Amino acid sequence: FFLYRACPAAFGDGIHRDFPGLPDYRESCASSRKAAVGMLRQRTDIDLVVLSAAWTSLGYTDVVADDDGRQTDKVLLLRDGLRSLVKEIKSPDRRIAIIGQVPGPGMDLTSCAAMRESGMLRRCSTEMNSEQVFRIWSPMVTALTSLVQDNTVVFVDPLKGMCPDRHCATYINGEFIYRDGSHIRRNLRSETDDAIARMMGLYPALAGQAQNRLSAANTAPSPTAGKSN
Repeated sequence: FFLYRACPAAFGDGIHRDFPGLPDYRESCASSRKAAVGMLRQRTDIDLVVLSAAWTSLGYTDVVADDDGRQTDKVLLLRDGLRSLVKEIKSPDRRIAIIGQVPGPGMDLTSCAAMRESGMLRRCSTEMNSEQVFRIWSPMVTALTSLVQDNTVVFVDPLKGMCPDRHCATYINGEFIYRDGSHIRRNLRSETDDAIARMMGLYPALAGQAQNRLSAANTAPSPTAGKSN
């Protein structure tokens, strides 16, 4: 594992994000990528690399190509940036796991969840708009899926495991799992963390079990996932 600084792995070589508030951001990402690639080429003993970011959200930022500044399809630009990196760092004895972005409600439902848990009467819903989530997430999921290469490159799709039957769970093991509109809480019980990891399919993907299809990186929906209301 390695930390990619504040630069998602798709940036640094051919693809960048215009960040007016950080004028050195492009150069920083290029430097970070170069250092990471150099380290991985030297450290052949590293047999697992995990690439994770808010990929879907990045598609709504100023992602552009280095050469001509094109922005025709940001999702495809991000895919191409990752594909370039994977080509540079893969090796026969190394697995690369691309972790998709966890589905989020897009709005803060925590106050409603707190009210409901306290027993205070309030007409509100902790349901996520699952159809909207699928509409927004699907293009990036398709793009990342295309990067799967037998057992060398795997893609873990949280959307598939956390939204069984196209219904995205906000409660797992009886716990409301979101900290805000896009992040999972960090103070969940360990049993709940484990259930989420199993729903996402993290364990088989990171354990190196044989798989050559995207679906093999995702387990069956957890029986602990429940509807919000």
